[in-house]
Amino acid sequence: MTSPRSSTVRNDRRFPNGSRAALSLLYSGGLPEHAEMATGILRDLSLRATFAIDPAEVVLQVPQWRDVFYFGHEAMNGSLAGYASEEGLTNWTRLAVEHELHLANKFIREELDTTAKGVWVPSDRPHDAQGSYEPLLSKTFDYAVTPVEGVNMVRTPRTQLRSSELLEYPISTIRDLQNTRSLRWTIIRIDGLFTGTGNQRILAHRLLIEAIARNRSNIWVAPVGEVWEAMKAARLQTVADAAVEQMMRGMVAGIKPELH
Repeated sequence: MTSPRSSTVRNDRRFPNGSRAALSLLYSGGLPEHAEMATGILRDLSLRATFAIDPAEVVLQVPQWRDVFYFGHEAMNGSLAGYASEEGLTNWTRLAVEHELHLANKFIREELDTTAKGVWVPSDRPHDAQGSYEPLLSKTFDYAVTPVEGVNMVRTPRTQLRSSELLEYPISTIRDLQNTRSLRWTIIRIDGLFTGTGNQRILAHRLLIEAIARNRSNIWVAPVGEVWEAMKAARLQTVADAAVEQMMRGMVAGIKPELH
């Protein structure tokens, strides 16, 4: 039987604003409309987001992007986005993948005056010619976001964070996030705003941001890195709670726990 103390601690765990639901906005590609359009809407509604940067896209707008990060948004390494297919980078060597990520990190650090602690992996299968390059991601970054659809829980692996594409995410779902009984984290990814039919993406983006702003009293809205740190702390606490619970069960059963 679970002890009352450990059960209460786990169920009452919350994000910094007191909610059990978190949401992050991830703009992938470092596209001009992200810096010129999206940041204006975010600023008007006092929201911060994460921008996965591809140096090839932002190199002609360095001063503008430097301002984006100066005002509190987060940078992520998005340099693989222009190369990956559904099967990953199967014609790349491991050294080539590592070199590409290193150069992008260097660009973000030296040209944009910020750091990329996370990486956007644009393929369901992070594979190169030598197999999975997930160990490289784990060594180089604190976390990695993938296009695999879904919600992130406390035990979601840090190099397999899930996300949902803008046009496939029902805005009505935002209201439902606050009803969760455990920590849940949704990452909504946004690529080009000028693709698709007419102004469909621009309108969907605007409606999404406004819906998030209306519900943020019950949802913690923060960049990917900040939510990841909170989830990591919750995971560590969960492990600690489980250890305490196991020890208490042993004591109740009359078994003296071994001390190492």
